[in-house]
Amino acid sequence: IDQNVGQLLEQLDRWQIANDTLVLFMNDNGSAIGAQHFNAGMRGAKGSAWLGGTRANAFWRWPGRIKPGHCDALTAHVDLFPTLAKIGQATLSPAAQAQIQGRDLSPRLSDPNHPWDDRTLVTHVGRWPKGTDPNEFQYRQAAIRNSRYTLVSPGGGREPAWELFD
Repeated sequence: IDQNVGQLLEQLDRWQIANDTLVLFMNDNGSAIGAQHFNAGMRGAKGSAWLGGTRANAFWRWPGRIKPGHCDALTAHVDLFPTLAKIGQATLSPAAQAQIQGRDLSPRLSDPNHPWDDRTLVTHVGRWPKGTDPNEFQYRQAAIRNSRYTLVSPGGGREPAWELFD
C-alpha cells in the first residue's frame, strides 16, 4: 500500500495536478476477527465496540490547501459527507442538510489546532445470527464515547452490560 500510494502521489506531481487534487486515504477499522495483526496496542478487534474495532485513520493530502499536521479530534465516518460537500462547494437542499449527522472537518484540515467542540459518538456492531430476534443483540458490542469517556457494552443483549472507562 505504501509503495502504491507513493507512486500515485508521484504521478500527480508529474502531471502537475497535485495542488488541484485531494487525496484521501483511510483504513478499515480493526483487523480481521481472530487475525493476529498489529493493533497499535488497542483493546479489541474488528467486530468489537472497543477502539481496536472502531478506530481508523484518515490521511488527507492537498498541497497548498491542507497544512501537514496531526489532528486527534474525535471524528467519524459521518463527517466525510459534510466535509466533502463543503470542499466541493456543493449546494445541499434543506432536506439533505437536515439529514447530515456529521461535522465539516475542513476547518481542522486547514488548521489542526482549530477549536473542536467535544461530541458524543455511538457505535454498534449491527450483526446477529440469521433468523434470530435482533432485540436480543441490541446492546451487544455497543459503545458511547466522547473525547474522555467510553461506555462499552461488549456482552450485552436485550439489556446493556455497560462498562465505563475514563
